[in-house]
Amino acid sequence: MSRLTKSALIKGIAGFFIGLLIGITIFCFSNIDNLDNVIVTGDVLFKILAGGIYGAISMGGSVVYEIDSMSIAAVTFSHFAITFSGFIMLSFVQEWLDFSSMFFRMLIALWIVVYVFIWLANYLSYKSKVKKLNEDLKAIRREEKD
Repeated sequence: MSRLTKSALIKGIAGFFIGLLIGITIFCFSNIDNLDNVIVTGDVLFKILAGGIYGAISMGGSVVYEIDSMSIAAVTFSHFAITFSGFIMLSFVQEWLDFSSMFFRMLIALWIVVYVFIWLANYLSYKSKVKKLNEDLKAIRREEKD
């Protein structure tokens, strides 16, 4: 098993359990006033399970960032395509959203905006770390010359 496959598997499993936890949390908060009388049906379990599946897709898909041969733009687009298509498929299967509604279009726009902000924050963070590493390397080289 390759390093990337192992990494995707580990991240996917972790993401699955994080997604389950988020699904359970959302279920509890959406029924907070009536938790004593809640009946957990197959539909509810399916929705919680779908949260786990989406977590696995999102976290497992992040393995593309470990592929050194891809540019940052290609990796970002690949991860976006993986996570967004996973969201669309699960939305369709669970009938979460009416695909023809304005709410769905707004949700897609919000998804893209949030994704861009998260990507930008990560990019700036990594850019800062790379800059510091380069400065440290220059300092080491200067010391070696002296």
